[in-house]
Amino acid sequence: MENTAPGINPIHVLLDAVVPSTFRAYTRAKPAQWDQFHLAPPLDYIAGPCRAIFASRDRPLGELLLSAIDFMLIDAIRLGQTGKARITLAAHMLAPGSTVAKEVLDLISIAQHYEYGSLMVDVSTSIDASVWFATREWKTGKMVGGRDGSPGVIYRVDAKKIEGILDRHISGPGAMAPPASQAMGIFGLADIRHRFTFLDRPRSQHGGSLLGMENVVTHFLMHINEAIEAFPFDHSSVTGSETTYSRDTICPPSDRGVEIFRPERQYSADPLLVSELADFLTWMDVESPKAQHYLGMRKAGVI
Repeated sequence: MENTAPGINPIHVLLDAVVPSTFRAYTRAKPAQWDQFHLAPPLDYIAGPCRAIFASRDRPLGELLLSAIDFMLIDAIRLGQTGKARITLAAHMLAPGSTVAKEVLDLISIAQHYEYGSLMVDVSTSIDASVWFATREWKTGKMVGGRDGSPGVIYRVDAKKIEGILDRHISGPGAMAPPASQAMGIFGLADIRHRFTFLDRPRSQHGGSLLGMENVVTHFLMHINEAIEAFPFDHSSVTGSETTYSRDTICPPSDRGVEIFRPERQYSADPLLVSELADFLTWMDVESPKAQHYLGMRKAGVI
């Protein structure tokens, strides 16, 4: 933006509060060290949750992962053809406000809710859940307090306006986004409150996740389209009676998802081995030609 229009200097952007966990290592430094970030094959971003699914042998989660892999392969084709053709998915296959498949964002959102680092930020339709997260320490449930004088903030995101941003600025008629952005998009909402009945955290938190919050262009578009509002408050004003929610409310102790994803002793985030993927494809009864295709794409770094 500064190179295009030098007269608008200086630009100051604050992303720290809502940057997704995968990127926080790069934003802790001032200025942020984005040059250290390099794109990896998509399965590398969810390697820990994949291993949890492998170990659980849970069929519905396995089917979700297989669907996500299929869409990762389609996305690779879409990106590879951006300079020649625009390949899109049917609207019912896409996450709201995005050109990304629902299954991909749902899987990432599930991982995020069980404390794995992800490309998304948690959101909730519940003001009580939002108040709890804004005022409490995650691990202990104790009130945060105002250590450095910075305020607490509750952000309100308008999902309908985010859907409008996609059409107006990214992929709709007259949109001027670069071809790669039109192919992949920079937004996406995943609503997983009722995605799997045995995953209690998303349901109890009335939860989902938002894609794209590491991107200054996303923040800019959300601002000019009035799709996000920030409500700051002084931590010293918090009495503890603002909500009746407790940590057990938003993280039910009997949640089977905790047994599967082990948030306290997470599975390794190291890149998946081809042999691990092969074992998964075997117990999911994937036919040999298709399984070999998946494995070949993994070896080539496509998925």
